[in-house]
Amino acid sequence: MASEGKIYYELVKLFPTGGDEFDTSIIKPDESNSRNCVLFGQKNLSDISTFLTPCKQLVAYINVIESKCVKLNVAQRCIYLNYCINGIFRNTKNEKNSESQLITAYKDLLSQFNGCSNNIESIKNDVFTKVQDLYNIYSLHNKLMNMDSSSTQNDCKGYNELVETYMKYKIPCEGKTDNDFCRALEIFKIYYRLSAGTILGKCKDTDINIDLPSFQSFHVDDSAESEVDLNGDFSGHLDHSAYGLLYTTIFIPFSIVLVIFSIVFILYK
Repeated sequence: MASEGKIYYELVKLFPTGGDEFDTSIIKPDESNSRNCVLFGQKNLSDISTFLTPCKQLVAYINVIESKCVKLNVAQRCIYLNYCINGIFRNTKNEKNSESQLITAYKDLLSQFNGCSNNIESIKNDVFTKVQDLYNIYSLHNKLMNMDSSSTQNDCKGYNELVETYMKYKIPCEGKTDNDFCRALEIFKIYYRLSAGTILGKCKDTDINIDLPSFQSFHVDDSAESEVDLNGDFSGHLDHSAYGLLYTTIFIPFSIVLVIFSIVFILYK
């Protein structure tokens, strides 16, 4: 049976990063649509003081979401927006407004824009935390991948945060072969392994591991690896070091076996 957070764990690798994500610290509120925020806030909430600004920021993001979330289809964008709205709940808590009131207010708001109102619902705290952590490690990874050659070692500090976040799930995920979140974490491990050489090249003074430990008692199946190929968009980041790793682990041992077989065959003759 699929877990409640399964759809988020599977999609989070496609959520926008690198400045394209919904970030209330940088998004300029859309004042032209403030009337809708006031209208639905007053209709559903006891106090709109902490609702108006993030509401107007969300409207501004909705207006550009198609260009920001190019990897997501319409239904997936609605799932991402619900994650963003649940983040707003947690960042702008107001004791005068209940979560159900806020959900209703945002449902009404989205009914005026992109048809996502039916997707707006509360995400349980433990599921939200896991999705947020998974999203953060993808964001940190992509930031490391996109550093230019003039970056300083301070920019590499994100690597330690990435590893720390990943490792906090060592005990919860060890041997959990049927856990949707742990499987999603294992898929990130594959994504990381295939591009770690680039990070290693950019962060020469940081202790970078070419791989992350697996918490699973099995190898992720071929279908999971193909998810990285098809959805993780790692192909553009698969650098020479990653190819070298594959060459070292696959082709060299095969060549050695072939040579040994040839020698044995000649001696036998």
